[in-house]
Amino acid sequence: MSSNAGPQSEDEFVRWCDTCNSPWRDCSTPKEHERKNNKIVKEKASRERQAQVLQKIEDLLENNYNLTPLKLQMPGNQKKSGLWFDKQQVIEIALLELDVNTRKLASVLSQEEFDEHRDEMNKLILEHAKAKDSEGPLARSLLASMSGAVAPCAHVSRGLNCDTTIDCRKVRHARNYQNNVALHFGTVTTTPTPAAAAAALPVRSSRPGSTPRRRNHSNL
Repeated sequence: MSSNAGPQSEDEFVRWCDTCNSPWRDCSTPKEHERKNNKIVKEKASRERQAQVLQKIEDLLENNYNLTPLKLQMPGNQKKSGLWFDKQQVIEIALLELDVNTRKLASVLSQEEFDEHRDEMNKLILEHAKAKDSEGPLARSLLASMSGAVAPCAHVSRGLNCDTTIDCRKVRHARNYQNNVALHFGTVTTTPTPAAAAAALPVRSSRPGSTPRRRNHSNL
């Protein structure tokens, strides 16, 4: 087998040295390259988790406020990051909201109530630090489903290829946000059925195996 042919089976893929571009049995320095490969895998997983957090930050801010004055990312960067808006500006708006809300709390709460709020946050921080990825306080986010289940894209659930995954994610998060906020205010809401939710999605989809089409901004 040629050394640059790539892994030919699942078993070989697991034991493939990306640095040498060959099976581990042909690797020149397996221990060194294995450490390098493991580091790359961990860094990639960390970047993916960070991207998911940033996506939720943008979606929550977008449901709370008008983000249209922010700079839009280029289409290629949008697809790569899962964000509509400039990443740096999204982080800065999150910091701005945190600062404003802290000032707001300090202005309306007594010192004792403010200290109680900080104690509650400290408990949530500790809970988050000890929790697994799918558990903890973030699993109870305003963007999360009231049932606790992570709903798939309506297109994927019908066996279709979703062409605009960002739109679909934002629609699902907006629906969860509206239901959760309504619950806090005590207003009555009706969670749409999967069929109704799919019909409400402002996105297109393609049949399995088809070539994804470019997004038509005029349809949004």
